[in-house]
Amino acid sequence: LSYKDTLSEIKVISDELDEKISSLSYEESLKALDELLELLQNDTVPVEDLQRSYLLGKHYLDHCEKLLNNTEQNIKELNQDQIEAINEI
Repeated sequence: LSYKDTLSEIKVISDELDEKISSLSYEESLKALDELLELLQNDTVPVEDLQRSYLLGKHYLDHCEKLLNNTEQNIKELNQDQIEAINEI
């Protein structure tokens, strides 16, 4: 494969991975990231697997950060009346 073809293939794989991971909850994504980190602590992981695992972990981490940022934004948008209404429930 040429360099350009390889980059195109990586982009497709990355997009497919993003699509699959985007359906995970924060907890599911964090659990998958923890399992991946545990695997990476094994000294017998081949170098080519390290690179793939790093990229996969990056996708999980990006997804967790996106979910946290969305939640933070939603919380900031709550005004005092909404908070009081929630507390009355």
